[in-house]
Amino acid sequence: LFCKDDLTVNGNGSLTVNAGFHNGIGTKDDLLIVSGAYTVKAANHGLRGNDSVTVLGGGFHITAGNDGIQTNNAEDAGKGFIAIEDGVFSILAAHDGMQADQTVDIYGGEFTITAGGGASPAAAASPDTASDSFKGIKTAGSIQITGGRFTVDSYDDSVHANGSILIDGGDFTLRTGDDAVHADGDLTIRGGSMAVLQSYEGLEANTIAISGGTI
Repeated sequence: LFCKDDLTVNGNGSLTVNAGFHNGIGTKDDLLIVSGAYTVKAANHGLRGNDSVTVLGGGFHITAGNDGIQTNNAEDAGKGFIAIEDGVFSILAAHDGMQADQTVDIYGGEFTITAGGGASPAAAASPDTASDSFKGIKTAGSIQITGGRFTVDSYDDSVHANGSILIDGGDFTLRTGDDAVHADGDLTIRGGSMAVLQSYEGLEANTIAISGGTI
């Protein structure tokens, strides 16, 4: 399902997409999904909006040969973001579960993400090259999470930002072959519950400030 302009999908029905060549649901501009039930199997990305991906609700079963959810506009201010308010997500991605070039904002929802075959040593042979990315949630900018339930099993970092990360709520169960939560900039945790079951480093950042939550 592809659009050269903005694409909005809304309704209480169900949609099954089997994309044997490229993306499952994609647009060259903004992708907005309001509701519905989706089963997407894609050779490339599951959901992709070149400028942005916004999800307000719905149920998603995504199997992707590349990223589960992806946006990659790094040039335009106010674009290149993933914003999720609610929904139930089951993502099995050969590369990143979610990947945005600028920001990821999550306010709620339930997420089960397996990226790059998972953290287990038996899955370590699955990545193509050492330079590929196999993270659960990833952005080149910043991440803000204020709620939701996250179960992430990733070959690389479970939650990763080249900028800053703010966690102000949510329930996290993280298993990773590298870092559970990694920020190149500042990592701020004000609330929520986090269980790191397997990692190289549990929390890593330039600065770490924890003022609440259970870890």
